[in-house]
This record gives sequence, C-alpha cells and structure tokens, in this order.
Amino acid sequence: RSPSRGLGDVYKRQPKANETISSQYTAAQLLFDYGHYEDSFTRFKVIARKSPKTAEGENSMRTVLSFYWEQENWPKVVSIAKEFILVPSIISAGHEKFLEETLNYAQSQAAISKK
Repeated sequence: RSPSRGLGDVYKRQPKANETISSQYTAAQLLFDYGHYEDSFTRFKVIARKSPKTAEGENSMRTVLSFYWEQENWPKVVSIAKEFILVPSIISAGHEKFLEETLNYAQSQAAISKK
C-alpha cells in the first residue's frame, strides 16, 4: 500500500466544514444547557464569526444576545452587539439590520434603566 493512498483514506475520514461547525455548535449548546455559560459563549462567538451564513452561526449569535436580553442586562447586550457589528463576515452575511436594531433597543433600555 502506498503512503499517498493511506493519506487519501485519512483525508476521506476528515469531517467536512459543515459537519465541523455542526459538531462545534452541538458542543457549545451542551455547555450552555449545563450552565457553563462563559465557555459556551466563547464557543458560540467563534462559530458566529467563522460561519455567520449557517444556521449554527446565526443561532450562536442570537443565543448569546438573547441570554443577556432575557436578563435585561442591557449594557452586556450593547457590548456584544457592538462586538458582532465589527466583524465583517457577520455583516456581509446579512445580520447588520438585526444587530443595529438590537443595539438601538438595548441602548435605549440602558438609558431608561439609568434614570
């Protein structure tokens, strides 16, 4: 058996990009489900940046934002929305309007809660 043929077998067994993202998303979701929020958010943010056009990428972004939204932690929502807005891949994937609306609402709520 030639070495190049062996490498071909290894290459065939490597997961495809969409399978890798799906596995990474599943791992992040499991961490989230078991209350390991910071670790899961770190992973979700990476997925959102790497694959914003996928369902996993969009869901990752929305999971992080909605966690703080539900807690009404408006400064954190503002911070994360700004963080995502600065990522060119996320904006080019079509999430700019959603992020701007999220940011504007969170900023207005943060201002109200300061009063």
